[in-house]
Amino acid sequence: MPQGHRARKRETIRFNRNTYRILRKIRLRGRPYLVVDEWPNVYKVFDPIVRQMRTIRFRRSGASVERRLLQTAANHNRNLPKVLDQGRDEEGRDYLILEWINGYTLQHYIALGRPGKPYFLAEKSYKLILGLAHGLRQLHRDNIVHGDLKPSNLIVAPSNCLVMIDFGIAWSGARALHRAKKATAGYAAPEQWRSEQLVDHRSDQFSASVILYQMLTGELPYDGLGGRAAEFGETPAIRPPSRRNPNVWLSLDDVVVKGASLAKNERYDTTSEWLMALKLAASPGEFSRFAQVQWNKIVSRSNRVSRDLARRINAMLDQTGLG
Repeated sequence: MPQGHRARKRETIRFNRNTYRILRKIRLRGRPYLVVDEWPNVYKVFDPIVRQMRTIRFRRSGASVERRLLQTAANHNRNLPKVLDQGRDEEGRDYLILEWINGYTLQHYIALGRPGKPYFLAEKSYKLILGLAHGLRQLHRDNIVHGDLKPSNLIVAPSNCLVMIDFGIAWSGARALHRAKKATAGYAAPEQWRSEQLVDHRSDQFSASVILYQMLTGELPYDGLGGRAAEFGETPAIRPPSRRNPNVWLSLDDVVVKGASLAKNERYDTTSEWLMALKLAASPGEFSRFAQVQWNKIVSRSNRVSRDLARRINAMLDQTGLG
């Protein structure tokens, strides 16, 4: 009995007051990892050396490209996980080791709702996507397009921040013409499925707008087709989300509809423009707070300019002996 008890204890670990069953042990670059959960090609592991949870993603190829893209942007973007290591295992699979992000995927929460009865309140959905838009603006400034935004590739972190994962088909501007011609039906922008050469940051804007629409209404736009609606001769009209959810305020309708336009030239030209439109589309209470913050910035900037001008005038007077 004691021996069996000791064997069972070796099969579990304690971390942050939780007990995890060890499914298997793997070794990468000579370093041990304890697998405590797994999905297709993705492991949640415990690193016993630093005593932290990690994510290990396996790929047949392309891990080095994904690592470079993430390392380019992750250091100053809270919507991205940090890359800790990259290599190839004994089976010839590429792998990435990333920080573990606590939380469930956005898909988990969307599945808890239904058409016309979304899980999140409209205000919460708006704030989550607004935060994501901030992260996308920074990503696009680094000349990187995610290319596969969808609820299962977004983790709702405890800080109420959406963290983007799976950059498997992401591309930089230099790789735009050689990007992977695949994405997720419904969430991918129509131009990603066509033979168009110019597929840029506006494809992420489309996907994020479709996700916001689904969070607000419980269903995809264009009668549930999302981006696939462009495949049909007669494209169904997109109904403003406020018609499916009376808690959605009208100023948000226009931004969602424009961002989810099937024609990329009808969306916002830049991510910064889209982000500003989202900020201005805040609910009435939130807009008042936003306006107050902007006014405080203007006053603070004006005060700085006045102080600088006063110092320059005093310096000139001192030099001329008139001070």
